[in-house]
Amino acid sequence: MCALATAQRTPASEAAHAFLLAMALCHTVVPSTDESAPDAAVPQYQGSSPDETALVQGAAEMGYVFHDRRAEMVTVIVDGRPAEYEVLHVLQFTSDRKRMSVIYRYVVPGEAGGIAEPPR
Repeated sequence: MCALATAQRTPASEAAHAFLLAMALCHTVVPSTDESAPDAAVPQYQGSSPDETALVQGAAEMGYVFHDRRAEMVTVIVDGRPAEYEVLHVLQFTSDRKRMSVIYRYVVPGEAGGIAEPPR
């Protein structure tokens, strides 16, 4: 269980939650699960750089597991609960910007186009 997801909401816990969620979402890493591995709940990650992969792995170790990437959707599991995010736009890393950006929309379960606060 992730202590940040279940902690009393304070400005510091909100900032930590947002930071770890960003680490779990803002990347181009692809997860793969080896069903025969002893800990198949945590995917193995393949990324374009070791740094990007390490950040996603670090978020997973803190309880923010990047679980699945589909064409326009990603799934992150926080505190055992899956949350889906629609990928609205990806700005790839460039040497001029020295960063990449991803714009997401949280998908409310059972509601088409609904917007609400993601689970914590």
